[in-house]
Amino acid sequence: MRNVALAMMAALLPPAQDPGSPKLPDELRKAYDVLIRAFEAADVPGIRGCALQGALVITSEERSANRECGMDLNLPFLKHGFSKKVLRALEEDDGTYLLRTATSYLHFVPYRNGWKLYRYGDKPIE
Repeated sequence: MRNVALAMMAALLPPAQDPGSPKLPDELRKAYDVLIRAFEAADVPGIRGCALQGALVITSEERSANRECGMDLNLPFLKHGFSKKVLRALEEDDGTYLLRTATSYLHFVPYRNGWKLYRYGDKPIE
């Protein structure tokens, strides 16, 4: 019973940041976590809700030539090839952030009371 209570308490706590991950503003970390859940579920409305309107293209067909490279949000790649761990984060002079994973780059812009994805691409680190 005690283990169940501890597990329930742990579920209520915010996710622990990976010690090897770059420090991000709390609201950006939350926006990224919501986006990752939408990627993992291939949830198109969820992904659109995390992005600036009209800024990104979402595709559902498997990429034919090189599945690991593209500037679209490719649902098969997001679900089965995307690496979610943020390896680098760069705050730009204009207040936007570039996040780099092993497979992709994501640009976020402050928007109202949170952050929105406005540019995305897949290109593995070589």
